[in-house]
Amino acid sequence: EICGVEALVRWMHPERGLIYPDVFIPILEEFGLIEQLTDVVIEKAVHDFSSYSFTQPFHLGVNFPPDYFLSPEKRQYLIQQADLLEKRGVCLGLEITERQLLNEQAKSAIDHLREFGLEVLIDDFGTGQTSLAMLERTPIDYLKIDKCFVDTIGSKSASAPVLDAIIS
Repeated sequence: EICGVEALVRWMHPERGLIYPDVFIPILEEFGLIEQLTDVVIEKAVHDFSSYSFTQPFHLGVNFPPDYFLSPEKRQYLIQQADLLEKRGVCLGLEITERQLLNEQAKSAIDHLREFGLEVLIDDFGTGQTSLAMLERTPIDYLKIDKCFVDTIGSKSASAPVLDAIIS
């Protein structure tokens, strides 16, 4: 049963073919364009879901840059877009990589967004800056465990105990 999806960006270059985000995202960040791309992803997702209606909660994850939530205008925009999605039975999830250190201002902004029904996910958990103490201080709805750990399921690898501890 499918209960959610993640909106991902890929670039099909006419000469180079498929270009992955690890190549173009740093360039967008360098030139201050990452928030514009995020807006486009949200708009496209809202448009793509406009003809659907879910009777059970359906989750849509979108990756967000570290400072996106700090702007009151961006928070209001997210609340409006989440409301459009919610009318279709879709819960918008704010995916934050744990490489992003969340200061008190970001945590406060995230708390505000959660009050409006947006979900908060830590993406690629196990590979970055998130400590268990941070998880206790920051309301998180989901942990998305990094693929390097998930790939060890059913094996006797060295990271299998780490995965077990994360799940526990």
